[in-house]
Amino acid sequence: MINWLTKNDLINKQTEKWDKPPISVETIVAEGVAELRKNGTLKVRLFNIWTTTCGPCVAEFPKLVTTAL
Repeated sequence: MINWLTKNDLINKQTEKWDKPPISVETIVAEGVAELRKNGTLKVRLFNIWTTTCGPCVAEFPKLVTTAL
């Protein structure tokens, strides 16, 4: 069994960091996505390309925010 309650302090600190900076949303074209995919780091990246005219895309956005926390 994994005891996630032991990570509450870490989660709270991370949430504070996420809440501080302003959020920006930018448009991107295929070339921009290709550049992001190169990922010159060892970190995992999640790309979710969506549009505000896509109902399911808009519906899933709050879940992505929660996942990021």
